[in-house]
Amino acid sequence: MKTIIIGMGNPLLTDDGVGIKVVRKLRDRLKRNLNVDVTELYTGGLELMETMIGYEKAIIVDALISGINKPGTISSFFFDEEETGCHAVSRSEYAYSTHNTTFSAALKVGKLLRFPLPSEVKIWAVEANDVETFSEELTEPVAHAHTRVIDEILCYLEKQPGEAYENRSLFL
Repeated sequence: MKTIIIGMGNPLLTDDGVGIKVVRKLRDRLKRNLNVDVTELYTGGLELMETMIGYEKAIIVDALISGINKPGTISSFFFDEEETGCHAVSRSEYAYSTHNTTFSAALKVGKLLRFPLPSEVKIWAVEANDVETFSEELTEPVAHAHTRVIDEILCYLEKQPGEAYENRSLFL
């Protein structure tokens, strides 16, 4: 089953780069796995939807600022566009332009246009501590969390059906 892993964020804004750092490490670990592609993305909405075209599954890794959880808290969930409680991806700080939109709206457009989009989208979000300071380094709680996210994604991939996931050596 063809899967794409997308790390989102800005690698120059401290914890906003957590998704990028996760996929950079995953890219090295998964380079022999022909059924998993790994990419970096710096915007959401339409570009995110377009990046997922042709894949059966998508994994998205990004920073989150909920104001509810402690920095470094990891949330993982399946995206369900019908579920109204999915605020982490249903709204975007940058969705005010006619050139961009929310992730949910972009997926609806893609489905209306009959693009072959993933039937399953799983999201890993790490509660950020600082997304405003210019730095390529993650804050301590987010740095600890990012290594756990890598392990969780690898474990998730190993549990998926299909020959690409049955051979553990593909993840080394």
